[in-house]
Amino acid sequence: MFDPTVNRSSGDDRNRPQFESLEQRLLLTTLQAGEWLVYNGSQDRFILATMTGNTGTAEILALDLDSGDLANIGALMGALDGSFGPVDVFGGLTGVSALDTILGTPPSYLDQQIVLGLGGNQATGVLYSYDNFTYKLWQVDQVNGVRLAGTDLDVRDGAEPSYSYTIDAMTVNGAGTIVAAGFVVDMDTANPPPVPSPAGQFLINIDPATGTGTIINPLAPLVVPGGSGRVTDMAYSGGQLYGIDGENIFSMVDTSGQIGQAYALWDVTNNNAPITGATGLEDVAGTLYVSDASTVYTVNPANGNCTPLNGTLSRQDMTDLASDGANLFGVFSSNGESILAMIKTDPAKNVDPFTVYLSKADMSTKLTFTEVGRVTINSVVTPAMALVTVASSASKMSPRLLIAAVSTRDARVATASAGRRSPPRAATTRASELSRYAPCGCAAGR
Repeated sequence: MFDPTVNRSSGDDRNRPQFESLEQRLLLTTLQAGEWLVYNGSQDRFILATMTGNTGTAEILALDLDSGDLANIGALMGALDGSFGPVDVFGGLTGVSALDTILGTPPSYLDQQIVLGLGGNQATGVLYSYDNFTYKLWQVDQVNGVRLAGTDLDVRDGAEPSYSYTIDAMTVNGAGTIVAAGFVVDMDTANPPPVPSPAGQFLINIDPATGTGTIINPLAPLVVPGGSGRVTDMAYSGGQLYGIDGENIFSMVDTSGQIGQAYALWDVTNNNAPITGATGLEDVAGTLYVSDASTVYTVNPANGNCTPLNGTLSRQDMTDLASDGANLFGVFSSNGESILAMIKTDPAKNVDPFTVYLSKADMSTKLTFTEVGRVTINSVVTPAMALVTVASSASKMSPRLLIAAVSTRDARVATASAGRRSPPRAATTRASELSRYAPCGCAAGR
């Protein structure tokens, strides 16, 4: 049990707050004015619930929600920091849906074996894919996730038609030309000339109408800062060409292949952990996205800072990103199979949904939820960011059931009044729901 008498500032270990390790439960606690609760939220971040004021009683329970309930919650009227009006309650219960939607059906899907190059003409909406097994360029039906019949082109080098390319990265410039990074492949090994040494990696322009390729600087292979040792994807953003090599992002000159300043890719939400194995890069409406095999991030090309989109990919073999100007697409490619997927660039936020039943409150009553950074040795809880305040709006307040959604991802929070005056119904007993509510301690200290 928590002993409030030890809440004293002292260097003595005996004066540290004694937290009880609580079982996973539906009723987190009943708070009275002057009490607080810390619990472990959906993102493994600690949330502090504090009730202040002259009087107040609130029961905090886990809320039984499924994906069908989210739309109803979003339509409720409620209070956000004391302002009444329509409330944007964020959905996205952890694990409800994947970040991507698979397009197409088995067994065909894209019917291409090795796709490392996916590119979109954002002016016309045309999406292209390149198969490194057949050395063919295809247009893609981005609704049904299949290659468009009759659009295949054999890609050949304009200067030496016996050459083709393996493509590692692909995008489309403002003129509609495909800009790729790849290696030269000899399609006629029985006859000269042999492939150049080194055979790449080169910056290559490909005419999407004919499949004819032009190596931008055949005497100067691309030299990347590190990572995989090659450009794994490219994208235009604000008219500037950017590339990645698996671990770094850098600017590129599309007329020469020259590579500019490089910045390491970091996950700023995970203690600046380095990102390795990045294979996809694309711009949608001015925002750059980068991906590895299983995660999609937004990325700042000026410093390499990456922020993961909320959610995970349904597969672990994403090889490239592309956009048709409106949507972000990715391709999963491994074991001779390539699958197109649409990626949500505005996924629902992970939230901690729960019910708050206020049975006693007056004008001074305030219930606050705060993400906390740590609990110090003298039991002072240091908040990292204030999330939401639910306060009473009348001097005398009847019991009200509030539905609250606390986003621990981006500090955007909403509360909504359900308009019910009876105690809340029994919450879920499903293990998947219970797993998000694991209080780490509670206190009655004043």
